[in-house]
Amino acid sequence: MAANVLGINDGFSAGVTVLKDGRLTAQVNEERFCRKKNYGGFPALCLDWLLSSGTRPDDLQAVGLAWRSEPFRDISERDGGKHRVFSSLARWLPAAASSDALISRVVERSARRRRRLTAVRRALAAAAPPLSRLPIRIYAHHHCHAASSYFASGLARRDCRDALVITMDGSGDGECFTVWRARGSRLEKLAAQNSYHSLAILLEAVTSHMGMKPLEHEYKIMGMAPYGGGFQAEAAAGQFRRYFSLDRKGLLPVNRMAAWGDSMEKRLARDFRRIRFDAIAYGIQQVFSELVLGLVRSWVRETGIRDVCVGGGSFMNVKLNMTLAQDDGIGEFFALPSCGDESLSLGAAYLAHEELAPGSSPALGPLYLGPANSEAEVLAALEAARDHAAWERKPDIERTTAELLRDGRIVARVRGPMEWGARALGNRSILCNPTKMQMIHRINKAIKMRDFWMPFCPSILPADADRYLVNPRGRSAPYMILAFESRRAAQEELPACLHPFDLTCRPQIVDPEHNPRYHYLLEQFKLMTGIGGVLNTSFNLHGEPIVCTAADAIRVLRKSGLDFLALEDYLVWRKDAPSGL
Repeated sequence: MAANVLGINDGFSAGVTVLKDGRLTAQVNEERFCRKKNYGGFPALCLDWLLSSGTRPDDLQAVGLAWRSEPFRDISERDGGKHRVFSSLARWLPAAASSDALISRVVERSARRRRRLTAVRRALAAAAPPLSRLPIRIYAHHHCHAASSYFASGLARRDCRDALVITMDGSGDGECFTVWRARGSRLEKLAAQNSYHSLAILLEAVTSHMGMKPLEHEYKIMGMAPYGGGFQAEAAAGQFRRYFSLDRKGLLPVNRMAAWGDSMEKRLARDFRRIRFDAIAYGIQQVFSELVLGLVRSWVRETGIRDVCVGGGSFMNVKLNMTLAQDDGIGEFFALPSCGDESLSLGAAYLAHEELAPGSSPALGPLYLGPANSEAEVLAALEAARDHAAWERKPDIERTTAELLRDGRIVARVRGPMEWGARALGNRSILCNPTKMQMIHRINKAIKMRDFWMPFCPSILPADADRYLVNPRGRSAPYMILAFESRRAAQEELPACLHPFDLTCRPQIVDPEHNPRYHYLLEQFKLMTGIGGVLNTSFNLHGEPIVCTAADAIRVLRKSGLDFLALEDYLVWRKDAPSGL
């Protein structure tokens, strides 16, 4: 028995997911259509695409809606209004106290709930009237994070033993951290921690303190951390250890100090005055990893369950995931790819699907679940850019791309369905030769405008993974959500894809069943160079979402220093490009 359901997140990083006939058939986020990064609100353009691409409202049986309470749509909403009032309660509210009472009394009043459901039904009706008549099932934020990780892992299909599911993020429905025992279709919540003692919000505050954008630039702190060292870095770590301590039941702030709001930012300004930025980055990354590892270990001991799934935005930290994946106390380990709030629609879809057809939810497979460009759309976009771009149809565009990479060109690739999530996995990617360190400076200066300390990542052939990566536990890595230490072969052949300081990397090991055309491109590059990988970074300008359409791709080509665009079967270049291209 299978069910057909639609999952919706109408909050921060809004998006939709469709589970149909026991398969994950569509998943996309609104930012790709509206071109506003992390767009928060109802995903109307996602629904338009679903309906235009073959999803029939009459085939759907239910809608799963993420967030029990009214979701926040950007950080200014979350930090304003009621949250400033509630944060003052955190000085006496126990960190491990259930948030249910707070939600039900303040956030989830029946009138507010009715208004939200009415607004959602109106938006569904605007897309297609039959959608508004579907039953809507509402699920808590962290329940969605837990479901998305657990069911995506495939462990739900294994009824013989339990899995431990841990979620962590800044805040959602009053919680920042939850622990679940899972088996089959069942998810049993074992513990939760309220949001006003959130370790992730401390990381957000540090991001803000360092002049970067919270809820977006935390990865820059992670990238900077290896550069820190010495007395100041250890002192910074020691200061952060005074903020939080580890209890068997969760993370408890020292001296009942709330992580939320102005009080934390003022304390950071006082405690880290005249402390170098790289020392602060080192300190918070070190302590963040220590505390989360300790938390996971404590729940493994408490429950006796060694197989662990993790979800929620905190686990976008690939260095943290590396620490967890290498821990001998953990058995199977699954970190949901792109596990921030962009995954909430997936969790809501899984939960609705399990209610209708228990035990039939599919594990995660290829993430190429978004729009593809038709031949007509490609030709229309090229014709519209005729004054600025030239192009040529190629009989083997993958081989042509490999030749250009061999020769030191930077090539953007748009091919087939768009991948879901924050990581470009070959179909909306910028590619270049991984041996040429000067390419990093060209990409940063002319295209990505990235901070100088941030590393790039490789796409690797499976046959070369063991030669390049230190992976003693044999962890699967098709999604760029785990980091690894590198071997000498990688340091010689993929230097542009490694962290410049600690030589770690966050790879995509390209499964030929997930993406046969991209795998073929890598094979062609290896035949020409002997190297089993290429540098792969997302195809976007800094601060913008990854490109979606052919028109998006040509616009970025025109505005950047890209050499070429491999757009489906067409090789495209700017007419004003320097000679020799």
